Amino acid sequence: MKKLQLTSQTLQQGAALIAVLIVLLIVTVLGITAMRMGLSSLALANNSQMSQLLFQTADMGTAQLRTTIEQNILAAMDVNGVIGNASGGDTNLCLRPTAGTDFTNMNAGACNPNDNTDYMSTRAVILTQMTYSRRTVTDGESSRDVVDISDTGSSVSATGAPEKLKTFSTSVAPSFGSASKDTIKECLAYPADDEETDNAAVYTITDCLVKVGAVFATHVTEYRIKRN
Repeated sequence: MKKLQLTSQTLQQGAALIAVLIVLLIVTVLGITAMRMGLSSLALANNSQMSQLLFQTADMGTAQLRTTIEQNILAAMDVNGVIGNASGGDTNLCLRPTAGTDFTNMNAGACNPNDNTDYMSTRAVILTQMTYSRRTVTDGESSRDVVDISDTGSSVSATGAPEKLKTFSTSVAPSFGSASKDTIKECLAYPADDEETDNAAVYTITDCLVKVGAVFATHVTEYRIKRN
């Protein structure tokens, strides 16, 4: 009967193989971890960049509306003007710097994510919708934190009653997030403010966009309408 014997050389070769496999496993784990960290960093960078773009485009909407109003306040407040709806209800304006518009860089009506001319640029990444409401200021209502459109004149409207203008600038990136363009279009048709109706149960644009998982930013500004 032959006896099998393990020589010292055989044992050394087996130990070397095990060591190589352990090192290979460690390198693989480190590589996968580095790749995941890189992807996470990229996602964070993309999210930060998108947040900044949305913030800036929402700010552009507010600035454009104010610039248009200040060019001719009386014309802006006229029934055919950019803020001509004095009924107190919400009115939508789509910022359209790349297409023909009713007002300066703005078009009457809600934005349509399916229409490339409703976007801020020809790349069709972000669209911005302005929503405003004009209403009479009630007796005793505080004017604190209200910014004047004009630096002169008294705080009265064309009818002689004090008025205020509340604006919402909502920027949305339909290509990001989980919401479809059709769903975002439906959201943009909702009221922007529930305070003006004194009904906290009102389903607003913000409520809808949050619920459907859209990527967006909203700026809210309140002005006191002033006439000379």
